[in-house]
Amino acid sequence: MDAPDLPHAVAGWRTWTVSTGPGGSRLLAPVTRALWPPGEARTAWCRYGRHDAPAASCRCGLYAVADLTRLTRQVTRGSVVGVAALWGRVVEAEHGWRGEHGYPVVLFAEPALAERTRARLAARYGVRVHRLPAPLETLVRGDREAVSALAARVRDETARAPGSVAPHRELAVADLLARIHGPEPRSA
Repeated sequence: MDAPDLPHAVAGWRTWTVSTGPGGSRLLAPVTRALWPPGEARTAWCRYGRHDAPAASCRCGLYAVADLTRLTRQVTRGSVVGVAALWGRVVEAEHGWRGEHGYPVVLFAEPALAERTRARLAARYGVRVHRLPAPLETLVRGDREAVSALAARVRDETARAPGSVAPHRELAVADLLARIHGPEPRSA
């Protein structure tokens, strides 16, 4: 059975590593090292078979999980975690989804990622890049249930308005950040 072609995006949490080469700061998939291009959707392809990705009977596709706390061990020094919108063919998986197309909609950088790199990522991808006050694993260890619930709100509200910086999404992000390190300064 083929994956359904959804009329709307689903949103899930995923991680990226950051490449800071001559082409500027860019997001890379941590396993495949595939570039998530700035300003355009990343499209999945299957390296295991000759079919369109994702296929229900395969492991191909762009991955995202429903629960942020599942990623704590995958986030490394200087990496980025965030919500990605997935659309087109989407397969529901045990912990989230695998999609045909994807694009980041909000990012959270580990503390080791330099401010200049965060600013470059924000400019290149057109999304907010928030700085975490401590490694994700440390934050989740403090109150896994509360962080998970707030992260679910961010993910769900992002799914309802993936194409815009909706006020309710910014409020959910602010709630998540306030829970893990106090209120984020508002820009004028």
